[in-house]
Amino acid sequence: MTEFNCEYCNKSFGREDSLIRHINTVHLKKRNFKCDLCDKSFGLKPGLKIHINTVHLKLKPFKCDHCNESFGETGTLQRHVNRIHINPKPKNMSRGEQTVYDILEELGLEYGTDFKTEYKFKKLLGIGGRQLRYDFVVFDKEELLLIEFDGRQHYKPVKWQNNESDENVQQRYEMIRCHDKRKNKFAKKYEYPLLRIKYSDVNQSKELIEEFFKDHSTILD
Repeated sequence: MTEFNCEYCNKSFGREDSLIRHINTVHLKKRNFKCDLCDKSFGLKPGLKIHINTVHLKLKPFKCDHCNESFGETGTLQRHVNRIHINPKPKNMSRGEQTVYDILEELGLEYGTDFKTEYKFKKLLGIGGRQLRYDFVVFDKEELLLIEFDGRQHYKPVKWQNNESDENVQQRYEMIRCHDKRKNKFAKKYEYPLLRIKYSDVNQSKELIEEFFKDHSTILD
């Protein structure tokens, strides 16, 4: 069987038209299918059709068998089933971490398979010898991508309780800064790409994550 190999990456296809479509949409970023109702454009016609049906016509033909929710795409339905009914979202996340979690799912990643939260490495230890954790790890083939959402406490002393002493607040801040430095050093040593999202950039989280993936992975290909 003849294989048509991509000159830009290691993917191969059984048909030449599939190769051409791959090159145009993934590598050349061509978006020839434009929506007549907004300024969005897409590389493939099915993508445009799904956009019109879900965004403009508000169609939701795919119903969940476990509850009353309906969705415009089968992929969105499956993520809903996995996240809500099979593998619920981890608890005790900050708002910023929840934002990152939702963006990863929106990009088609499945919790537990494509990414995990509170990820530990045996050799990454903090003050007192306890293991440190990265907020998120994303699995891309054999690559590990790390994401940290840094709240205000990473940039200045923050009093979490009114009766906390200034000394305790300052000590906690210094410990957080120390742990951040250790995480940065560990990621650099083992060549794990690390994205830190500052709390003030929460509204740009999706753009930052997409750019991070484009630079270090094939997730958005």
